[in-house]
Amino acid sequence: MFVLVAGIENYKSFGVSNLPGARIDAERIADRWAKVRKSGGYAVDKASEPTVLIDQEVTRGRILAEMREIAKIARADDTFVLCLAGHGANFTPNMEKPKAGDPFDWYYVVPHVDKKTTVVPEDLRNAAKLKQAFVKDADLADILVRMKCQPIVLLDCCHSGTAVTKTLTVRNTSGRGLTQNGFGPVVISSCAVNQSAWESQELFGGGVFSYNVLQAMGPKFADADTNPKDNKLSVSEFFQFVGTGTERDAKKLMDDLGQEATQQPKIIPPADELKDLIIISQTAGKPKP
Repeated sequence: MFVLVAGIENYKSFGVSNLPGARIDAERIADRWAKVRKSGGYAVDKASEPTVLIDQEVTRGRILAEMREIAKIARADDTFVLCLAGHGANFTPNMEKPKAGDPFDWYYVVPHVDKKTTVVPEDLRNAAKLKQAFVKDADLADILVRMKCQPIVLLDCCHSGTAVTKTLTVRNTSGRGLTQNGFGPVVISSCAVNQSAWESQELFGGGVFSYNVLQAMGPKFADADTNPKDNKLSVSEFFQFVGTGTERDAKKLMDDLGQEATQQPKIIPPADELKDLIIISQTAGKPKP
């Protein structure tokens, strides 16, 4: 089992709002996956400690390089989990906000090109520099579909539903397509294409989506393990719990218009096709919180 987690709080240089929840979520999710690694059905000798990247450690080059290294050594019976938390955005090929009818891609918004170079507000007009810094959905998908292992991706970022659609497109046109165990990359977004991913320190200690992910992997494991109730959590069960909880909990928050926030996680492949893909297997009781 291999786990790569990235969380960005500090967007000050870029001129957009900081996301303290993204850093906290990344640290908590990495810690939870470390516990799953030891007690969740994955042999320790086949699992490395999670790699955690925070703030300036997160760069496009580092994320893609870490993924490529894992792709080299991961075997068909391994699982690779990628978790990204931070700002996400849809951009046209010219790195502009899309208008109705414009083609667009999803990007993980990363304010650091490298340790010495940051993206500043003036760079919003510099498409080349933005492409150097931001992580494009298709860049992720291109590596994911070529992995021998089972990739599972969790995106706690605004507009990340776009990545679900794009991963399907890249996967279907790839020469490789499915992994050896019969499933392609599984991508779970925290929200739909045109939705925001909400966070509340007061209510959830971070992002609404990540909060429900943590609940499913820990204290609410038994509630998520439903069909069948077998001490194993399939991706289908996991998504049902996380999706329902995220949509419910987001309504406790208010959007910029003073209305109930709307947040609907998405998944590819469809959840009902993933009943046999186990994300956590507990052979001796519930996961350790």
